[in-house]
Amino acid sequence: MQPFRRASFWGWIAAALTAAAASAQVRSLPPPATARPAANADAGPGLRAFVMMDNTRREIYLLGRSGTDVLYRMPNSPPGVSAALKPETVQRAEFDFRVEENAAYAFARRREWRQAAQQILAAVQPALPFLDLPENNAAPWAMQAGLYLRKAAQSAARGDERARAEAPRLFAQAHAVLRAAGAATWHYQSEVAQIRAILCLLDLGRTDDAAKELALLREPDKGDASFGVYWLARGELEFARGKFVEAMDAATRSLIYENKDVETFPDALILSARCYEELNEMHRTRDIYYEVARLFRGTDWGDNARRRLRRIMKDGLAAEAEETDIAAVFFGSAEDMDAIINQFLAASEQDKEVDVDAPRAEPGAETGAEGAVP
Repeated sequence: MQPFRRASFWGWIAAALTAAAASAQVRSLPPPATARPAANADAGPGLRAFVMMDNTRREIYLLGRSGTDVLYRMPNSPPGVSAALKPETVQRAEFDFRVEENAAYAFARRREWRQAAQQILAAVQPALPFLDLPENNAAPWAMQAGLYLRKAAQSAARGDERARAEAPRLFAQAHAVLRAAGAATWHYQSEVAQIRAILCLLDLGRTDDAAKELALLREPDKGDASFGVYWLARGELEFARGKFVEAMDAATRSLIYENKDVETFPDALILSARCYEELNEMHRTRDIYYEVARLFRGTDWGDNARRRLRRIMKDGLAAEAEETDIAAVFFGSAEDMDAIINQFLAASEQDKEVDVDAPRAEPGAETGAEGAVP
């Protein structure tokens, strides 16, 4: 393993972070199609939708699935009368729903992830069984809800005894939503959804299941949307197996070659810190946690890193004298990291941090997200 060069390493991190922050945006990710079946033809009017077929826009009511076929009725169909269509015959689908996005984002800005997810799912739940239909308007919202559910589960897993008891159920819900999202193969981030579902399996301790599902996926090319999260998942899998050097290598690939997705980059940094900790490289562990805590203030990543950093300093886990980097001696750039970190931790006790983790609506965007309109 190459010696750790703090100045060059963190110079690269700072540059990468600037690029990540500049390009951060609400990612549109694929849909939960494994949700419970919709009502059948005898159970109600169904979900109003507008589908483009043969270049003609048609109003229909979606009733459920029969195998891969979509069951539907026309607006004036008598009760109990339905027909079936093949998903591949649909060019585009619009579902009639409305997300109260201001409310959802308000929860997200406060990092109330479960409530944010529930706010979205309250609107898009009826569309979940139909998200494989191309170019539909519910898929980005469904993926955002899945992402929020996993954040809620991770937060619960770090909480008190009662919260930790709730975490497995939340991870399972997140897994169901994210795995279903991967069925939207028309969407450019369908593979991202599948991989995040695999991360939920690892969160649940289902290492063998995660390994089997990850083995079914292709290895993404550099520049693919799924590249960073794929190598993050590979790293988490190796970590769960106790292969910390291999996990570090995978985390490094996620960090260096990924397109700096703000949802993946800090997770890969924290994974690298955990690997160094397991390898008893405590100075490197300390330094990475410090940088994550400093650069990602007001986020779950920053809070988690600061807690781990505080424990390292309190327990003296990095108290042993650090080997001096010859470049630092030559250029006179040696730093007293203990002093810097202790000052940071003392100051952060008074921080009034602002959440930068939640997505923002574009300037001038409407206050609500409309579904289909006649």
